[in-house]
Order: sequence, then C-alpha cells, then structure tokens
Amino acid sequence: MLSYAARYYPIWKKLQQLEANFSESGSKNPKQPRHLNVLEAGSGAEGLALFWKGALTSVDLRFKRRPMARGIAGSVLALPFADASFRAVVSCDLLEHLPPDHRQAAVLEMLRVCDGSLLLGFPSGAAAGVMYQSLASKWGAAAPDWLMEHLALGLPDVSEVAGWIEEGGWQVSC
Repeated sequence: MLSYAARYYPIWKKLQQLEANFSESGSKNPKQPRHLNVLEAGSGAEGLALFWKGALTSVDLRFKRRPMARGIAGSVLALPFADASFRAVVSCDLLEHLPPDHRQAAVLEMLRVCDGSLLLGFPSGAAAGVMYQSLASKWGAAAPDWLMEHLALGLPDVSEVAGWIEEGGWQVSC
C-alpha cells in the first residue's frame, strides 16, 4: 500500500486542486458533467481508486478482479470515449509497459479524450535504468515480470513525451 501511496499522492493532490477550481473554470465541452470527472488509463483493479473518491472511470486491457472504480476493458491506443470526455486523464506507470513505437499514440489518445489536465507518471532517466538493472541482477531468475518488461522495452524519455504533448498544442509543466 505504501508503494501505491507514494505513486498516487502527487496525482491525488493535483486532482484536489483541479476539483477546487473546476466550478470557476468550466469546461470546453458543454455536455460534460458539472463535476470533475477523471479517467485513469492503465489502472488495474485499484490504482487511483484507492485514494480518489470522486467520479472515476478506469480503463485497462483486462482486470484481474472487479475494479474499485467504474471499470471498462479497453486499450489506451483506442479509448472508447468521445473527444474531451474527461476533465482530467491520469496515467501512472503505464507508458513503460508499452513498446516504444506505441507510446506516442497512447499519449495522443489520452489527450484526445482530455478536456483539461493530463497527469502522467512514469519512470525515466539513467538513474531509473541503473536501478532496474541492479535489481534484475540482484534478483536474477526471481525478478518480477514488470521489472523484466521495463528492461526489455526501455523507459520513456521525459523530453520526448513532453514534445508529443506540446506538438498536440498542450502546455507541459513538470
């Protein structure tokens, strides 16, 4: 649970700020609900739902058990929602599990359904790569599948992801 809390606390904090400001800023989409509705892509059965108690839809390829939020089986490469359907779109620890040639399409698809803020979290950089290599060496054959996937696919590059977002006409802040 501590691992989830460490990953999701900054996201939860930002969503609280967005919710507080939501009534003032409104929405580009007049059909959108008058509350902060959030999509989490790549959520698994828990994800953000462990902490966020507002309107939340979770999308993942498959759920190992019943999702805590409204769960929809689907791909981040073809989200089953209309343009600008969600005031906030969240993705935490998803991009590093996609092949590098699918990552840009995933980010652009999340932007397509977003009508406000896209909140992305993913491991990146040389230090993360060294840490994962060290863990894999230490654990050997006992290394978990997620770790081996990180090493096999490589980690996303922050500058590259920020570039995709800016090319889509969005502002990036870290």
